[in-house]
Amino acid sequence: MNRNIGTVDRLMRCLLGLLVFAGAYIHRESYAAGRILAWVGLFLVVSAIFRWDPLYNIVGINTANKE
Repeated sequence: MNRNIGTVDRLMRCLLGLLVFAGAYIHRESYAAGRILAWVGLFLVVSAIFRWDPLYNIVGINTANKE
């Protein structure tokens, strides 16, 4: 598993993931919207932690080499 997420991309994903995850808490009345937001937020935070995105890997994007 090669890293394909750079530092700036990693910070943006982490912040955005936490905001989206907080949005899931705010929209907990709507079960479907809350769950979708929670999963998207979790995906962004986990991909930032491991510095690897499977979607980037499929498309061939690598922001780690731009540093």
